Amino acid sequence: MESLIQASNIDYFEAVDGSRAAEALVTSILINGRGRYFDPRAQNDSSSTTPFEYLNMASASSSATYRLRLINGGSVLSLKFSIDGHPLTVIASDGIPFAQPVIVDQVIIGVGERYDILIKAATDRTRNYWIRVDTMDKNNNPRWHAQAILKYTSVTTIPTTEPRNCTTAQPCLILNCPFTQYGPKEVDNAMSLVCLTPHNITTHEDHLDRGLLDETVVPNVRKTLQMTMVEGTDERAAFESFNYIGMQYPPIDTPILYDAKRAREQFACSNRSLGEDTGERCYHTVMARYNDIVEFLLINHDDDQHPLHLHGSYFHIVEQGLASLNPTTGEFLANNPNVDCNEHAECKCTETTEACKKNNMRLVKDTVQLSKGG
Repeated sequence: MESLIQASNIDYFEAVDGSRAAEALVTSILINGRGRYFDPRAQNDSSSTTPFEYLNMASASSSATYRLRLINGGSVLSLKFSIDGHPLTVIASDGIPFAQPVIVDQVIIGVGERYDILIKAATDRTRNYWIRVDTMDKNNNPRWHAQAILKYTSVTTIPTTEPRNCTTAQPCLILNCPFTQYGPKEVDNAMSLVCLTPHNITTHEDHLDRGLLDETVVPNVRKTLQMTMVEGTDERAAFESFNYIGMQYPPIDTPILYDAKRAREQFACSNRSLGEDTGERCYHTVMARYNDIVEFLLINHDDDQHPLHLHGSYFHIVEQGLASLNPTTGEFLANNPNVDCNEHAECKCTETTEACKKNNMRLVKDTVQLSKGG
C-alpha cells in the first residue's frame, strides 16, 4: 500500500467533515470499468483514457423516464453521483423501496451500498450530458473524479455541460450525507449544499416490521459494538477493532460456517475488559439462536467512516445519531453526545437524552455507513 500523505503534498484523505478514508493508493475512479486512469508513475500526473462509459438515450422521447441502479463497488471511498441537467428521483436503497421518492441533485453512495434512481429525458436532446462521480475529499484530488456520458446524439461527442450552479439562494440537495453539514457555511451563515441524512429516508410500509418499530417484541440479544483502533506496541501492529477485539480466523481446514462451534472453541476470546493498549485478536462472535431478535448499538469512535454490512440479511435502522460539527467550518467537533463510552468500550445512552429511548427512523437496509463520531 502506498500513502498519498507526504510532507511535500496535500492530504487527500481528509473529508469535508474532517474524517478520513483508508490511506490506500487510489489512482482513479472508473464507471463500469471505463473512464480516465491516472498513472501514478507519470511525471506530470497525466492520464491514459479508455473509452468513456455511455448510456444511450438517442431514442428517448421527452416523456421517457429511465431507472438507473447504482452500486459503489469500491473498497475505500464513499462516492457522490450526479448527472448534469437531470434531477435525481431516488426511489430505493439496497433493493428496498422508499415510502416516498426523494428528489435531489446528488446522492452519496457508501461502500457496498446500492441506490435506485429515476431520471427524465432532457428537454434539450441535441447534446450529451456528463454523468459525474466524485468523492467527499476536502482538497479536491484531481484523480478522484469519474465521468460517463449520457448520450442523446447519434455520435458520441464529448459533453460540454456543467454541474448545476449551487447557491445559497438555490442550494443543491445531497442525499445520504454521513454528517449534518457539507462544508463551511457561506454568506450570512447560509449553505449552497444542503445535506439530507438517512433521517430523511423512510422505507415503504410493506417492508417494515411493526413489532420491532413499536417495541411490542423484546430483543433476545442486545450487543454494543464500538469501532476503534487498538494502539500498536513493540510486539504487534495497530489494528481496527470492535470493542478492542480484532477479528482473527482459526486455523481450520473446513469453512468456518460449516463448523462454527469448533471455530469458536479453537480461537475463543478471553471475554475480559479490554482497552486501546490491551486489545486482543480472536474469533469474535455474537451468539444468537434461530429467530432471535438481535439489537445492536453501533458506535464509531475511529477517525474513518466505515461501511457495515450484514451478509444475507436486512436490518431495521431505528435510531441514528451523528457527530457534533463546528457550525462555521462544518468539521468534526465531538462524538455524538447521546452516548457515553468508557475506556473498555462499554457504552450507554446518556440519562438526559431521549434519543435512544424512542425509535426515530423507519429504514430497512443491508449496508449502512457509520460516520466518524456517530
